[in-house]
Amino acid sequence: MSKSTKSNYPNLFSNFKIGSHTISNRVTMAATAEVFSIPDGLISKRNVYFLREIARGGTGLIIAGNRLTQEHSSAPCRGYSWGFLKKNMQRDRVLTDAVHKYGSKIFVQFNHFGSQANTMSNDDYRNLISSCTMKSPSWGETPKPMDRADMDEVRDKWALSAKIAEGSGFDGTEIHMANGYLMHQFLSLTYNKRTDEYGGSLENRMRYPLEILEAVRAATNKNFAVGVRLCADEMFPGGMGAEECAVMAQRFVETGLVDYISLAGGSYHAYSYEVPPEDLPEGWLISRARKIKKKVDVPVIVSGAITRPEMGEKAIATGAADAIAMSRPLMADPEWAEKAKANKADEITHCIRCNQGCINRIYRASPIGCTINPASGREEIFGRDSLDKASSPGKWVVIGGGPAGMHAANVLATRGHRVTLIEKSAKLGGQVNLIIKQPNRKSFKPLITDLARKLDILGVRVKLKTTATVQSIARMKPDGVIVATGSTPLKDGFSVAAPFVEKLPGVDQDNVLTTWDVLKGKKVGNRVLILDDDGTRHAAGTAQFLLNKGHNVSAVTRFPMYAPITGQTLEMALVYSDVFAKELNVVANSWVQSIKGKSATLYHLYTGKETRLRNIDTFVLAGGAEANNALFHDLEAKLDNVHLIGDALAPRSLDHVIYEAELAGREILTEDSRYIQTGELDGWDKAVESVVSG
Repeated sequence: MSKSTKSNYPNLFSNFKIGSHTISNRVTMAATAEVFSIPDGLISKRNVYFLREIARGGTGLIIAGNRLTQEHSSAPCRGYSWGFLKKNMQRDRVLTDAVHKYGSKIFVQFNHFGSQANTMSNDDYRNLISSCTMKSPSWGETPKPMDRADMDEVRDKWALSAKIAEGSGFDGTEIHMANGYLMHQFLSLTYNKRTDEYGGSLENRMRYPLEILEAVRAATNKNFAVGVRLCADEMFPGGMGAEECAVMAQRFVETGLVDYISLAGGSYHAYSYEVPPEDLPEGWLISRARKIKKKVDVPVIVSGAITRPEMGEKAIATGAADAIAMSRPLMADPEWAEKAKANKADEITHCIRCNQGCINRIYRASPIGCTINPASGREEIFGRDSLDKASSPGKWVVIGGGPAGMHAANVLATRGHRVTLIEKSAKLGGQVNLIIKQPNRKSFKPLITDLARKLDILGVRVKLKTTATVQSIARMKPDGVIVATGSTPLKDGFSVAAPFVEKLPGVDQDNVLTTWDVLKGKKVGNRVLILDDDGTRHAAGTAQFLLNKGHNVSAVTRFPMYAPITGQTLEMALVYSDVFAKELNVVANSWVQSIKGKSATLYHLYTGKETRLRNIDTFVLAGGAEANNALFHDLEAKLDNVHLIGDALAPRSLDHVIYEAELAGREILTEDSRYIQTGELDGWDKAVESVVSG
């Protein structure tokens, strides 16, 4: 954007001050549990590449972390870095220099998980500590109530961590006092049941967090910024709301120890609000931030599913906050700030808030990534400058216009190939067109519009309503072909819970449909039974779709609970509150023995006890899918350089198919280099130290 061009977001891209530091714009990278660190608590080169990419993309302030301040702080899994290690200083200097190179400031968030941890993540069984014996609703381990010795040790290690951070080139630190972690376990009546001077009144509950804050200030120089991250709303009955948070924030600021307030929402008792999935409205925390902002005279940074620059601009322009914080949108597109500042917001690759490639991976004890951006967390290999032009640009054909085919076509075209994309239906998007028909899942729509926009910009020739055949493809004389023809839902009623029953008796009846049939608009009777062998949001979303239309819906599932996979994407509580309020009936730990007419015989998987359901108008199968790979095999027999990707290779998640499309577009799908060996992106080497000067 030239100097004469007026910004569409003048407030968002104005500078502001935190303490003595001038921040170039109001876009902040929120602290994120990347789980990139090697087992001894040292940061890895992956941390450097990850945050450098975001700084390079124009983000004004980056908050690294969250980092643990003391050995007693276990975490949900391994991979967290430790703030109290002096051995991290040399590596952190590389990190901070890499960020400073692009004009960004960098703070580091320190945290202690308290009771919200899993001691199985350690090789020893160190006990958890907390304000009292309140268990984590997620992990269920009983902590030891902290005594004076525990408090002194945690306080001293926190101060040491801040001192080390300052010596490592960080511009400031953020003390995590939200989301149910140790400091929040003192601040919140939900967790704090103490009867001594650290429990009861707000003054008492703030006492220990203030001791931490005072120790951090005493250990660092006045130019080192210090902020606190508070919970603006715990979001469950009886929990702390914005009004109490505002009083708390005011008291922290009145001490003169705090340079800024950062706001989060939710806790482990309402975990969907910590990393808001698509069910929650964008910017849901802004109205609460406004109440808190009125009470303090330091900058307030607000998070809460702010994905679009116009929302951030409005929040700042109307005085709700001084800056916005985000994590997932910057992982989806590290150039988010750069594009918005240049009035190219329409070119941003939007976060779809699916939580599949980010928080879901942490719950599976894996490093964080992004469903729609394969480079996230893999920047060393797939980062901004890694996409080399093809040595011999040629003509490529991609068959299938779902996310895998679209992404592969875009990568090929970016590398200089001439690409034709063939799709047999009338529109692009594949299965995403069904997902967005489900309630509260419209956030997936930008995935398709973003990919389609890139196809247009890159000059990919798109042929809709075109059926590819061996003959039609051969006539095009392509140098390479990628087959991304997706999958088709099976209608055999098979369940892994009954592996010897290859086809469920009765599934050939006309009143037996698949979830795809339902979402495509096939007629469904009033009383519906969903056979859920899936356990994901897809099956649950179909139930929501039917319930919203007034159907009487029951579900039988082989799982011990309904839609268990939604727990790892933080959707479960929101899905449950919706479907059970609309009287979904669930039969768990069970499967169907047979369907006959309007009846189904169910049996309990562990007792064998049979139950008969009658007067079912429509049965809906939510199970497996079959790869559409016949065309690939025919093409492979006739042409060279033909590749199979996505669901057409094996029906899997969106994460898998987009990643595979990236490999195909880079033409490394059949190379040994397609594999990232365990540890390859971790550790440290001389190459990462060159990123500062390179």
